[in-house]
Amino acid sequence: MLRRGEVRPDADVRARMAAALAGGLLYALWVADDRTLLRMDRAELVSWYGALLQEVLTPPVP
Repeated sequence: MLRRGEVRPDADVRARMAAALAGGLLYALWVADDRTLLRMDRAELVSWYGALLQEVLTPPVP
């Protein structure tokens, strides 16, 4: 989880990537009116995007 004061040097980049990922979904749903995503089961959509978001937020293991 990203939080204020996190000491990892890539925290800002990960936070920005997470915001971009969420923004992309919002754009696809509300601006581009992506019918495939709009027809998806909500739980399935949340599961897919949750996994992607977790991948962005979890720091790589050195």
